[in-house]
Amino acid sequence: MKTAWIAAAAVMFSAWAAQAAQPEATADAAQGDSIWNGLEIGTRSIHVELREDSRGTGTRTREDNFLGSIDMLDAEQDYAPTRIYAQYFFLDVLGIGASYDKVEADAADEGGSDGIVGVDGPIFYLVGRYLNDSAFTPFAEVGMAYYHAYFEESKDWADGGARYMDVESTEALVLALGCDYAVTDNLSINLYARLVDGATLDGKHFNSDNPSRPRQVGDFNLDYFGAGLGLKYAFK
Repeated sequence: MKTAWIAAAAVMFSAWAAQAAQPEATADAAQGDSIWNGLEIGTRSIHVELREDSRGTGTRTREDNFLGSIDMLDAEQDYAPTRIYAQYFFLDVLGIGASYDKVEADAADEGGSDGIVGVDGPIFYLVGRYLNDSAFTPFAEVGMAYYHAYFEESKDWADGGARYMDVESTEALVLALGCDYAVTDNLSINLYARLVDGATLDGKHFNSDNPSRPRQVGDFNLDYFGAGLGLKYAFK
């Protein structure tokens, strides 16, 4: 984690230093800017690897497993490019952005799946890039994810609604590194890597005959490392 922080900070500082070293060129370029200059929109497809996909041994103790007998989380892979994002560079090398994220996992034990646990919501981040004369532009992001959490019970486990899960929403730190490759002046593709830390969901298992008192409690860890491809359009 410390290494990821240092890497992200180094890229942003290098970008800022390069920008500061050319104040006159920046000022001249700014005179020709349109009102859209600095705005970028895009989307990504990301492969997700959970940082903790198993816990415990299947025994029904809170300390060993995620919750109850659930001891496995299998990330659901969705490669549709649905992780849309928009960012605005208020300096040539520094900007702010917002993106959509969604992560789901099959929550199971040796007897099968109890359902799908997941989170979705926005990520707000600071982004820095290193401008150079090549077609490649490295960048880094530091931000926070604000996740809405949910649990979709399987029909067999839910037993007609007699059993259900409640999970609490959470926030998480997001660090990312990537590199854009310019296809045209406005269009680029990028390689992207993301680390999410802190996406732990407190969970409770209820029976409908006693909805005011949880039968079991635990937590689901949806921290992940993701890598993928993106497509971006920059207004100029």
